[in-house]
Amino acid sequence: MSKVSDAFATFKSRLELTKTEQDDASRRQKDVRATVQASFDVDHDFLAGSYGRHTKTKPLKDIDIFVVLGTKESERRKAHPKAVLDDLEACLVDAYGRDQVVRDRRCVTGDTQRSDHGQEPGSLGQLGPAGEDAQELEPSERSAHRALVPG
Repeated sequence: MSKVSDAFATFKSRLELTKTEQDDASRRQKDVRATVQASFDVDHDFLAGSYGRHTKTKPLKDIDIFVVLGTKESERRKAHPKAVLDDLEACLVDAYGRDQVVRDRRCVTGDTQRSDHGQEPGSLGQLGPAGEDAQELEPSERSAHRALVPG
């Protein structure tokens, strides 16, 4: 290989997550999804952002998880997005602790460190509202946020 190819391969490998880091991220996002599914009727969920697109690099800062509520969530689907975020926040606080969950206006984020598991911190990613609050988003963001809580 040429020196440029070798240098690029080294550079690229330093940006990529190791197998251990990938396995840890996968375990954490699955845990968050299972936690949300235990408290909500979830039609489906999916990964978004750089982790979902497989373009993540070190350090992995977050994993964005979008959740589409199921038909049994008709009351939540009719509710203001703030109410849905309140319920999501409560669900994640119960699972991960108040210190690990941060509420923003449009999403809930936090670390997947459970006090009873002794895990290192890892990001929960974000879940945001659809509906009225989504109107304040950029047009490209609106369709993605509508997937969270169908209108």
